[in-house]
Amino acid sequence: RARALKQIGDVRFNRGQLEPALLAFRQALAQTRALYDANPGTNDYLFDLGQAEFWVGYVAWQRGDLGGAYQSMQRYMEYSRELSRRSPANDDYRLELSYAHGNLGSIALAQGRPQVALDEFGDALSLAESLLAKSPQDYELAFNAADTRSWVGTTLLELGRLAEARDAFSQAAAVMQPFHQQSRDQRASYDYCRLLVLQADADINRGDVSGARRALEETLAVYGKLLDAA
Repeated sequence: RARALKQIGDVRFNRGQLEPALLAFRQALAQTRALYDANPGTNDYLFDLGQAEFWVGYVAWQRGDLGGAYQSMQRYMEYSRELSRRSPANDDYRLELSYAHGNLGSIALAQGRPQVALDEFGDALSLAESLLAKSPQDYELAFNAADTRSWVGTTLLELGRLAEARDAFSQAAAVMQPFHQQSRDQRASYDYCRLLVLQADADINRGDVSGARRALEETLAVYGKLLDAA
C-alpha cells in the first residue's frame, strides 16, 4: 500500500497536481512510518521512511511551503544519518546523507539563511567528494560533487564573498572537465558548460572581463559541437 500510494503521488506530481500529490505522499509516509515503527531495526524500512519524508518535503518546497519542506528534509537527513551510523561502510547510505544535506542547504538559501545553507552544503560536499575519491570514474558521483560545489559558489555569492565563489565554480567545472573531454556522454559536456557560465558570471561580478570572456568562448565552442551532433 505504501508503494502504491508513492506511485500515485509520482503520477500526480508529474502532472503538476501538487496538492493531490502531497496528499498521496503523506499517506505513503504514514504507511511507511507504521512499518518502521513495527520493525525499527530494519534498515530497508528506515531507508523507505527517509524517501517518503523526502517526497513530502520536496512537494512542499515546490508549493512554496519552505518551513514545512525544511522540517521534512531535516527528518530525511536524520534518517539518512542513522542509516550511515548503522552501516558506515554502505556508500549508498552516505550518498543519501549527502543529498539530504544538499537539500537542506537549498531550502535554507531560499529562506534567506545563506550561512546555514553554506554549512549544509559543506557537509554535503565532504561526503560527495569522499565518495568520488573512491570511484573517480563514476559520472553520477562526479556530477553530485560538482553540483554541490556550485551551490557552495552560489551561496558564497549571496554572502558577498566573490573571489571564493569564483574559485568554487572553477573547481566545480574542473570536476566535470575530464568527463567532457572523454566525450562519452553529452550530458557531461552540457554540465561542464553550465558550470563555466557560472564561473564567467562570478568573473563579471569581480570585474574580470577577460576571464569571463575566455570561459564564455569555450562554452560557445562546446555548445556549437553539441548542436552539430544533435
